[in-house]
Amino acid sequence: MSNLALCLLLCAGCAGPTISTARTMSSITPVTAASEEGSSASTSPRPVQPTSLPVPARIALAFVPEVNARGTSSEGISSWATGPLPEAFKAKVLENLADAFRKESFIGPIEVVPSFYLGGRTAPEIVASVRATFDVEAVALVTYDLQHFNRINGWSLTYVALVTMMFVPGNELSSHLYLDTAVYWSNGALLFRASGSAGNKEAFALPYYDDSAQVQTERCFADATADLVPKLRREIEKFAQRIKAEPRAP
Repeated sequence: MSNLALCLLLCAGCAGPTISTARTMSSITPVTAASEEGSSASTSPRPVQPTSLPVPARIALAFVPEVNARGTSSEGISSWATGPLPEAFKAKVLENLADAFRKESFIGPIEVVPSFYLGGRTAPEIVASVRATFDVEAVALVTYDLQHFNRINGWSLTYVALVTMMFVPGNELSSHLYLDTAVYWSNGALLFRASGSAGNKEAFALPYYDDSAQVQTERCFADATADLVPKLRREIEKFAQRIKAEPRAP
């Protein structure tokens, strides 16, 4: 037994820490994109911003669906490390973002829209798919880029092997989130946008990677939302002033 223990310790010392990554993100395809043949770029005219707004303006908030989520288990249960994020969790994030809009007098009812109502890839296509179901003038699309860096410590693997059911928190999970909210008019024109970011890290035991990823994800979204909301409110106020300054047609 002593020889086995020594062998495991030496192997762990030689192996040292390793790093694995998991990334989940959502994005919007630009209106101007290369054609399928790749020979030329197909350009669409940029949608025109409105010079006036109906008051109160009705707004929908929605997460753009993840582009690379794959889940993990054979039972189809998604992982917090690889996505997609649960719709119930997304709804809570959207409700927190909605607070940035509710204090403005020119904004009316706000609809929190599940991702499965969204279709298309470009902003005008996604906005059109939302407006096909919901009676709104503007759509706020939320995108994100979430990365987990899992630093696996070789020594913790040795502890698990030597002591039955003893899970030592010798691994470190570092998580980073970029959260963006872009508000589009009914024709797909971008009105304004703002972004927030957050990062966190903690030690965890190897068998609890997904639990730790969930905790890290929730913390990152809470911190990024707190960073984003004041910036979003400033953009809303600047947009309101810009609309007021627009010359009115005689």
